[in-house]
Amino acid sequence: MSALPVNFLEQDARFLQIFHYTLVASVALLVYDYLLTLREEVRFMWLRRMTFGKILFFLNRYLPFAAGFISIYSYTLTLQTGFTTCRNYYIAASVLTYFSFVVCLAILFTRTYAVWGSSRVIQNTLIVIFVCFVGTTSYGFSLHVRGATPVQLSDLPFTTFRRGCVMYFANDIILIDCVVLAVMETFVLLVSKSFINRSYGDSQSNVRLLDVMVRDGVGYFVCNIAITTANVVLLRRSSSFLRNFMLITQGILENILCTRLLLHVFVVHDAQMRRMLSTEGTLVELRALPKCPPHSSSM
Repeated sequence: MSALPVNFLEQDARFLQIFHYTLVASVALLVYDYLLTLREEVRFMWLRRMTFGKILFFLNRYLPFAAGFISIYSYTLTLQTGFTTCRNYYIAASVLTYFSFVVCLAILFTRTYAVWGSSRVIQNTLIVIFVCFVGTTSYGFSLHVRGATPVQLSDLPFTTFRRGCVMYFANDIILIDCVVLAVMETFVLLVSKSFINRSYGDSQSNVRLLDVMVRDGVGYFVCNIAITTANVVLLRRSSSFLRNFMLITQGILENILCTRLLLHVFVVHDAQMRRMLSTEGTLVELRALPKCPPHSSSM
């Protein structure tokens, strides 16, 4: 285990405890939201045929669980705090968190492609931009991971750290990845919004569904920008021990929002179909009613 950096302060120890509480609270929120939305998942996803969108949904749904539970175990529970063990735990949790961000953005891009009616131009544009995003952020992510070093705190008066790993981060290059992610999400929002402005000549049901998709997208964007801004501020102002403070939490929150984004579209579409079937059934019943003979007027 590497030696303790000289700039470790007691305040850092308190913030590390806050990080542990935040991590546990984030995973608890993930489990709670999972239980709330499990019924919709079973109804709309489990019995559907396997598609690319369904694969993305399940990756988005379950990757945060793996990342969250590995993080809780490695940061708060494990007694195996050797250098190699802690570093392997950190790499595993970080890779899962990174891929959860990638899957989430892939879902947003796929929604945008579907909104534009599977346009070939939009498809090629989104693929190029997505590949550039993955190439740029994966390089920055690899530098961030390589700059992370486990440190030993259990031999100090900080008895809280007798369990779990503590990481020291030599750089804050992950900040660039957060900014790039925010730019990509802004791009998706603008592209979706530009399409809805051109779609009011379509059928009313299509416009209604598109309105829901764009309105949900705006809400998703606002929440994610708030989360990303908080993360960027923490990255800039925190010590070298807290540069991973909000990344796992941000990944969990974004995946929760993305899951609800997808399921809400299915809920709205299902409600529209039920309404249409109900209306058609009513019309059929009205047509089946016996017609009253016309009254003959006597002179």
